[in-house]
Amino acid sequence: MAKLKQVIKAELDPRRPVPEIMAVIEAMIVSNPGHEGPILLGVYDAVQTALDRMTKKGGVTNGK
Repeated sequence: MAKLKQVIKAELDPRRPVPEIMAVIEAMIVSNPGHEGPILLGVYDAVQTALDRMTKKGGVTNGK
């Protein structure tokens, strides 16, 4: 019996982190119709946790 597996593979340029991360998020949203909300809420929670951790360590910068 055939086994089917959907996989998204990405090569990311670490010199362009924001657009690369945004492209991955968009790819996951497009690949999971009907699950956009939970995906975005999960990303939001993870980002908030990271920002909270950074703030406790001495601040958050805007990267500019």
